[in-house]
Amino acid sequence: MRVEVFCRIWNDPLSSLVPGDDTSSWASSSGHPLRVDRQSLEKFDRTFGSSESPEDVYAATCKRLVGYFTRGQNVCFATLGLAQAGKRNTLAGSATSRLGMISLAFADVFDEVRKIHQNRHAVCTLELQCVQVCNEKIKDLLEPNLPLGCLGVDYSADNGYHIPQCKSLPVSGVREATAAFRMAWDNLTPSMDGSAILVTLHLKQAPVDATESTNKSMTSTFTFAVLPSLDRLSHDSVELRVEADSSRSAALVALSEVIEELSLAQSPGHFIPYNKSVLTRLLAEQLGGNCHTQCMLMLRRGRDDIAANVASRASGAFGGVSSRASEASKKDAMGAALRLAAQLTLVTNYPVVNTPDIKDLLCLHRANVLYHKRKATVAAGSGAGDLGGEECQEENVHLRKDKMLLESEVLALRSQVAELKSNRSKQLHEQGDYLKLSESALQMKMEKLELQNKMAYFQSSRDELNLRLMDQNKTTRELQQKLEDVTTAKQEATSELQRQCSELEELKSKCIEQVRKNQDLKVELVHMVNIKKFLEEQKTDLTLSLEKTQERLASVDKSLSCYGGTDVSRKRQINDLHTTLNKVTETSVQEKAALHQKIVALEEQRMQLQRKLLQDGHSRTQKADSVAQHQERRLHESQTVSDDLKE
Repeated sequence: MRVEVFCRIWNDPLSSLVPGDDTSSWASSSGHPLRVDRQSLEKFDRTFGSSESPEDVYAATCKRLVGYFTRGQNVCFATLGLAQAGKRNTLAGSATSRLGMISLAFADVFDEVRKIHQNRHAVCTLELQCVQVCNEKIKDLLEPNLPLGCLGVDYSADNGYHIPQCKSLPVSGVREATAAFRMAWDNLTPSMDGSAILVTLHLKQAPVDATESTNKSMTSTFTFAVLPSLDRLSHDSVELRVEADSSRSAALVALSEVIEELSLAQSPGHFIPYNKSVLTRLLAEQLGGNCHTQCMLMLRRGRDDIAANVASRASGAFGGVSSRASEASKKDAMGAALRLAAQLTLVTNYPVVNTPDIKDLLCLHRANVLYHKRKATVAAGSGAGDLGGEECQEENVHLRKDKMLLESEVLALRSQVAELKSNRSKQLHEQGDYLKLSESALQMKMEKLELQNKMAYFQSSRDELNLRLMDQNKTTRELQQKLEDVTTAKQEATSELQRQCSELEELKSKCIEQVRKNQDLKVELVHMVNIKKFLEEQKTDLTLSLEKTQERLASVDKSLSCYGGTDVSRKRQINDLHTTLNKVTETSVQEKAALHQKIVALEEQRMQLQRKLLQDGHSRTQKADSVAQHQERRLHESQTVSDDLKE
């Protein structure tokens, strides 16, 4: 499977489009209108413009890798291009938008892992590694306090090229993974020119049941890579070699040589120089090995380093990949970038599912490589000279043959797996037909049983309904009898109510008559009170007149005593006056006492009338309340009977 190469063209805000140009043309700082012809752009798997959102670019490119990754295959997404072309922003997001390929891929990966856990297919564990490579030195971004250059690349039969001391951070969710990645990204050293960034997510899938076959356990890696800027590829080869000797451009030179060698027709004796750089050793599986690889070439419109002959050079780069580019095209950064992207389209990878059997074959291959390396080292150290070099070449040929044998074995295993899958599918299809027939027969039996159950249920329901109907008829007859009783009681209550009402009317008339009598007594009492007041006034006057008469009598007696003689007639008159006065006084007192007694009798009669009136009103109220309660009880009973009859 070849490496997929995409292209994304960014618009520079300072660039000016030439009137009449299409979307693939732009203007350089020198003012010459430029165009990368569509025939060149069609060599890429797809070309994206700056108007397309990160979600659209991710859905068309990197999203497919998530499925391969969760199914046990190694995948890689890399960005390459000139400086300031948006390589890092494509992966990590920009300052305005935090959406990048890494965050979007993390979300989909953990979503797939959650589905695997829900279906109980396997138990998944994920670990994150982040490193920065520059000038042949490795910086662990998850351990920024480690000194630069203390980490190295090792090669083993189990893991191939790897960094033994690199920190692997376990992550269990998309938030935790994204936060760890952001923290590592903040630890980047921006001043390191030509650096590369590698973000790797390791997935281990173990079967849920420990008794299952170990062939179901798988391991896979998801690598995100920001490759060094390709601006230096436009330099002279001698300059590049000099820079490579000083470790400034060793990674870029080694990367271009590895891609160029991989783009050529591979043969058993073909040598790939992975050991020339730390970066190429770390990307050995991603370039020409066991991995699904996608690369995104980043271009920006309006850059100063675009020459006026980009179209011809780009066309030549895509047209003759196997031939060496001319010195003029090497001096052009855009042409060098397009040439490298064109070579990447011809690189072939061999991705497989990392089952234990495949891992054992790869481990055996790596062990042979290590054996021949050590043998070549011993031969070189013993002074074998050119003979040791020839032996190395022969061993290299043997290794290539072993590799081809392993690849043929892998293909044979794939064919066997495909044949087993086809046989299994046929068996499953036959078993499925048998199961469908069995299921249909079972379903018919279930339907028959269900119908029988329904018939029995309907029969029991009918019997129950008949019993309920008989109970209802009996209840109806009882309710009708109760209704008749209630009607009779209602009639009796009505007659009793009418009698009580007539008695109430009589009591009302008696009460009115008593009130009238009471009013008459009140008037008579007022009259007697007035007479009493009059008599008291008369008594007062008589008392005054009596006192005056007594005073006169006393004066008369005094005058008679003064004269010394008795006048019988005068005394008789005085006695008569005393007698009359006494009679008047006694008569007034008697009349007063009689009037007082009469007033007291009237008061007592009035009190008796009021007491009787109150007693009559209280009894009348009690009777009215009892009649009303009786009537309400009768109405409630009649309403209950009516409701029962309705039911």
